[in-house]
Amino acid sequence: MGKYGLFFLGLLLGWWLAPQADTRAPLSPESAVENRIDIDIGYAQSMLVHHQQALIMASLMQGDQQSAVQGLASRIVREQSMEMESLKGWLAGQRAASLPASGDLMGWMKNNSQLLNVNEALYLERCERSPLGMAGLVESSSIKKLGDGSMTLKEREASFLKLMIEHHQGAVSMSTLPSRAAGTPFIRNLAQHVLQRQTQELAQMMAMLEQ
Repeated sequence: MGKYGLFFLGLLLGWWLAPQADTRAPLSPESAVENRIDIDIGYAQSMLVHHQQALIMASLMQGDQQSAVQGLASRIVREQSMEMESLKGWLAGQRAASLPASGDLMGWMKNNSQLLNVNEALYLERCERSPLGMAGLVESSSIKKLGDGSMTLKEREASFLKLMIEHHQGAVSMSTLPSRAAGTPFIRNLAQHVLQRQTQELAQMMAMLEQ
């Protein structure tokens, strides 16, 4: 099955077992459960949007030549596609939409501002200043340049790394709250995986950019 197949099997098991084994600890009187569900669903919806943009950028970098950067792009497409399918299935199981009805991708963090640490509060401030509503999302004009045939492969790869570093930094900042405060094992496990995996890839991309 492979290590990623086993990871996603674990996520699905956590999802199915959640109704029988409630591992939630109270955060605040009366509203604790509501806040935790808000975190879980909101994070899942935001990460779907975030992953979708990563797939677009990484797909533009796939080609016949298999450089280290193209290999990274192919891995991002493969792994994040699996995560997206798991997120869609989990949201469907919760009878939740793929996008928040309010259109505010970061409403789940705003609604739980009392739980934020300093770094998370700073990230939320950046989100509120972002024209896209989420810090780390990339402007479409920048993504379009990745497909510019007039650029050399080296130039395109450097642009991809810079954009994906910014993108991953946003995912890491977004994932710390649900990694500790989500109410379901599925979302906690996913957020912890995103933190670990994308932190590793950030170090790898920064090293590639320096070369």
